[in-house]
Amino acid sequence: MIINPKVIIEVASPSTGAFDRGDKFRRYRTHNPSLTDYLVVAQNRPFIEHFALREDGQWVIAASVIELSDSIHIASIDCTLQLAEVYDRVEFPEEEEEPDDE
Repeated sequence: MIINPKVIIEVASPSTGAFDRGDKFRRYRTHNPSLTDYLVVAQNRPFIEHFALREDGQWVIAASVIELSDSIHIASIDCTLQLAEVYDRVEFPEEEEEPDDE
């Protein structure tokens, strides 16, 4: 258990992504008053969502990035995450092509 986290970074699988962005995030917001940033990192493709707490107490999506050349800045801890570094040595599954309807 971490006490008084400012930032939580969650790695989500395709089967847990909705829970991580929903009920789990709600629990983190409710029980961690020190929390200012919540990041959800997809494990099966390059994708990171960054939720940030504004000064007015509202949570917003501060960034949603999908390219390995992208980065996310977490101002509360003055840290920049490069997706290429986050996903270093990760091999993504081949994406299935959708069949043509013609």
